[in-house]
Amino acid sequence: MGKITQKMEKLSPGRIGLLLHIGEHHKLVNLGIGEPNFNTPKHVIEAAIRSLQSGNTHYSPDAGTLELREAIVEKTERDNGFTVDPESEVIVTAGTSPGVFGAILATIGKGDEVIIPSPSYFAYESIVQIAGGKPVFVTATEKNQFVPELEKIAEAITPKTKMIIVCSPTNPTGAVWDRNIVTGVADLATDHDFLILSDELYEQLVYDGLRVHSPAAISGMFERTITINGLSKSHAMTGFRLGWLIAPNEIIAGFSKIHQHSSICAPTTSQAAALAALTGPDEPVKTMLVEYDRRRKLLANGINGKIPLLSTTSPKGTFFMFVNARELLVKHHDDMMKFLKTKGRAFLESLPKHMFNIGHLNRSGSLVAMLYLISATKVLTVSGDWFGPGGEGFLRVSFAQTYENIEKAIDKMAEGIEYLQ
Repeated sequence: MGKITQKMEKLSPGRIGLLLHIGEHHKLVNLGIGEPNFNTPKHVIEAAIRSLQSGNTHYSPDAGTLELREAIVEKTERDNGFTVDPESEVIVTAGTSPGVFGAILATIGKGDEVIIPSPSYFAYESIVQIAGGKPVFVTATEKNQFVPELEKIAEAITPKTKMIIVCSPTNPTGAVWDRNIVTGVADLATDHDFLILSDELYEQLVYDGLRVHSPAAISGMFERTITINGLSKSHAMTGFRLGWLIAPNEIIAGFSKIHQHSSICAPTTSQAAALAALTGPDEPVKTMLVEYDRRRKLLANGINGKIPLLSTTSPKGTFFMFVNARELLVKHHDDMMKFLKTKGRAFLESLPKHMFNIGHLNRSGSLVAMLYLISATKVLTVSGDWFGPGGEGFLRVSFAQTYENIEKAIDKMAEGIEYLQ
């Protein structure tokens, strides 16, 4: 029988896989999956179809078509404020996840420390561990709207620090870092000679007149910044699996060695679609953003006004909201556990064993709350502890759902928690 390595055994089970499995196999109101419910803009779909009909179904250059890379450069100069060489400083990837994976694998070695503000996207920790590095968490608090404090970041730096991951707007909290914190992190990176990996996938999803600040745009910072971006969230293109990485030539050269042996190139049809998205009308993106804002207000008001024992702060970006469930856990943790071990047991036993076992319930109150809401109310949320040590006691919910489904989810969660009272 084959055996996986000890390093793989220590990694957390596939959380996205569990979410997708639950969403597929159970009829739920899904506030869990981070995917727009909108259709991809029509002109993007048409570009993909034209690409297929013209026979554009072969390999592209490893770095992506030059036309797309030039469009990425133009977008970066316009929206992010820094200049890039399309020939040597941009590479197109099959989604942003391979970009993050390859960037960390190319720059982090055994014993290197990577500072990860928490709560944060759960893949960062695992990828750092796969690379042989050590994740160092800096917890951001709800009181500070989940933006990390610069002093805490500075305290986490050691001679082994090789990188900090910046994700603004942040999955899972929707936090947006202002210019002061971004500039402060850049100063720390310069003073202590480490890299910044800036995940900017949600940059176009911001509210209340805020804007996103790219570390690479700060004077002198391009040479120590890796920027990850894409169109999955802004243009509802998750299934196209298309993203890009921008970095100095030396890092691109190292990343390219990983990319060539893992992906070869991003899908050519998706590259044609991405080119249309970047060069075509932006009205569909603006329309989606207006609707996300409407849903954001509905969900925040519903949680704070209608659902007992839950509360939230309104996020400044993304389509995620981090919901405080600590009062619920203090008062009803044991009641929810009892429900799961009786009425909800059949649901728990239906989950794939390689992703979940009942013993996991003993490690996280947030997971108990998540599974209770699924089994008792048919509403899918995400356990906050999946997003690092700063997430325990919270639930992530997504408002990338229809207005009607959000209303339904609020009512169902309210009923399920009132049942415990």
